[in-house]
Amino acid sequence: MIAQVMQEWVLTSRAQWVILGTGDAKFQRAIGDLGPAVPQKVAVQFQFSDPLAHRIEAAADLFLMPSRFEPCGLSQMYSLKYGTVPIVRVTGGLADTIVDTTEETLAAGSANGFAFHEPTSHGLSSTLKRALAYFARPTPGCA
Repeated sequence: MIAQVMQEWVLTSRAQWVILGTGDAKFQRAIGDLGPAVPQKVAVQFQFSDPLAHRIEAAADLFLMPSRFEPCGLSQMYSLKYGTVPIVRVTGGLADTIVDTTEETLAAGSANGFAFHEPTSHGLSSTLKRALAYFARPTPGCA
């Protein structure tokens, strides 16, 4: 999902992407090719580094966790601790910990991230667009 969304977004948005971790070789190639092509928008490190993962997560505005399954999940909890808004697919522990941002959950003070159900690049991309629309809104009481 992320590789497909990134390929579209690096061409059409100002978003910057930081990728850390390892995975299936075909996905690493797809994402890895974007780094050199658009270095001002994509930083990629295919390695495991817990300290670097925490630094990235603490510095980011949004954290993508579009898991197909997730029995518990700690990364979304780290995001909440650091003030980084998680974007998750509704499954397992992610469904238990992230309350999707809507007008109702904002009014109730319970919103703490963005969630989507459809495990597709379209589901992730539309949720990213929704999150960015909320980020662009003026904050009440702030000059």
